[in-house]
Amino acid sequence: MATKIKFNSYLKMVVRSLWRDGKVAEVNSIPGFGSDLEVIALSKLIVELVMTTDYFKPETKAVLQGVPYRSSGDATVNVHTVKSRVVFDFSRLQKILSADFFERLLYRQKDMDLSNYTSKIKKLIEENSKKSILDTMVIKIPKGSGKEIKNIEIEDWEFLLYVITNYSKQNIHRIEKKVTEEMIDYIEYLENHTDNLNAEQQEHYESLQKLMG
Repeated sequence: MATKIKFNSYLKMVVRSLWRDGKVAEVNSIPGFGSDLEVIALSKLIVELVMTTDYFKPETKAVLQGVPYRSSGDATVNVHTVKSRVVFDFSRLQKILSADFFERLLYRQKDMDLSNYTSKIKKLIEENSKKSILDTMVIKIPKGSGKEIKNIEIEDWEFLLYVITNYSKQNIHRIEKKVTEEMIDYIEYLENHTDNLNAEQQEHYESLQKLMG
């Protein structure tokens, strides 16, 4: 139990040192942990995970910033439920990092492979980050201007739905799975025997050439 309490306390300390004005702060050192650049970089990733993604619940994020349990959750949720949620979040991260992670980080033990922890945290950030629909596209989509556009023409909306439907990573993956080796072999045959194609094969080959522009 003591180790668990230490882990939670260290995590709170790191969050309160690095989380400022709703974002991860740029710092040259962390109180208690020094100015080791690798330690700072990993600590920032941990704060990014617990404060900017869905990995931790809102109640846990509030507690990390010093809000009392009774004030950290929705008014309809009792304090015991809040505590259970917070304890679950802390325990889940502790299992990923290890119970003595922060103590080892504090003393920067030589056998501590920070790159391994960095990979784990980056993966968790990616898995738990909210993604825009536009992030699922396989084609390059230009960035918006930042203006609040509340409506567009119906033709533009229908075209946008067409693009999202046909060029999302998920849809492209489904299409890829439907393409068989036999289909690929046939295309390669057409390309390698252009001087010896029958009428149907010639028609297929010309159709492919037109698609390529």
